[in-house]
Amino acid sequence: MKLKFGAGLALLAVLAGCQSSQPVISTEIVDENGKTIQPAANQDYISGIITVLPVGNTDLVAGVPGMLTIAVHNGGNSRIELPYWLVPESANIIFHYIPCDENGNIPENTKPEDWTTQTPVVHEPLYYPLILMPGNTSPVRSELSFVEKLPADYAGGYYLVVAELNQKDFKIGSMPFVVTVYP
Repeated sequence: MKLKFGAGLALLAVLAGCQSSQPVISTEIVDENGKTIQPAANQDYISGIITVLPVGNTDLVAGVPGMLTIAVHNGGNSRIELPYWLVPESANIIFHYIPCDENGNIPENTKPEDWTTQTPVVHEPLYYPLILMPGNTSPVRSELSFVEKLPADYAGGYYLVVAELNQKDFKIGSMPFVVTVYP
């Protein structure tokens, strides 16, 4: 069965007003007939057919481009088609971030508007379908742009980050991860 993702946007529980203050990513999946696959009937998906996660170094330096590598991985048994894979590839990643402590904790009274969202600007979108076969990964290098704009006297800090795929038909993102920014 070829799987395509449905239009279920479940971006960040914190942005939806959840009390946990921790982003929780989920999505809805539908088959080629448009039928929603229920979580209990699709345990393979629930355990992670497609995952978005940071790979490599998450230590960045203030005043220098904050490049991160984000992997999009198909851990399932069927091919997955992402029909609107943008060019340049970096346009496929949206970042959500907020200051945190070294363990990724944010204040319990955090409101959805406390998060900052960095969405790539794409004036004339050029895209192609990306097909991920089972077990394949597509790495994407993308810049966390605020890091380069930090002032020279920046003391350093930690940010809780969620990387989300910039797709028209569905939303799915990484679990929250901590980025360290050094002076």
